[in-house]
Amino acid sequence: MPRMRQLTGAICAALAAAALLPAAGGAHRIDTSRYSVLQSVALEQCVTAPSASARLVSFAAEIHALRRASRMSIQIDLQERLPGERFKTVKGPGIGLWRAAVPGVAAFQSTRTLSNLTAPAKYRALVYFRWSNKAGRTIRHESAYSGVCDEPLPPQTRRSLVVARAVAPLELRR
Repeated sequence: MPRMRQLTGAICAALAAAALLPAAGGAHRIDTSRYSVLQSVALEQCVTAPSASARLVSFAAEIHALRRASRMSIQIDLQERLPGERFKTVKGPGIGLWRAAVPGVAAFQSTRTLSNLTAPAKYRALVYFRWSNKAGRTIRHESAYSGVCDEPLPPQTRRSLVVARAVAPLELRR
């Protein structure tokens, strides 16, 4: 058993050292071909704009089949963080619905695009992945967060707030 621990430690050290070495061209590269990724989530698009109707965020999620699962489902929730607050799940039509894959497929993708976003705020997706057997019992579930979309305060709003703050104290002194 001690020999196995030494061997495991040596392998871990070698892998850690190899991951730190730069690949050809100066870029770092990690070989992930040996790993089985069952799910992924990504921030696909983050559009900032002066008007709320033009602001949008788009998320993509993907789930891969398990041998013993006959069904796969994805739920994409939108989370919003206003300045000085924590992320909170946003409720709304079409948000947080489970989308099921057709039985028998190897992978399933789901995208969600939302517009009319508040600014300033930050947005991310909290995605739930579920694998079920033929009886409908969940045999595995996972969750993951997407990257964050930052919707800054529009430039003209920033200027008007600065002017309003500068004018308001002068009016109060009269």
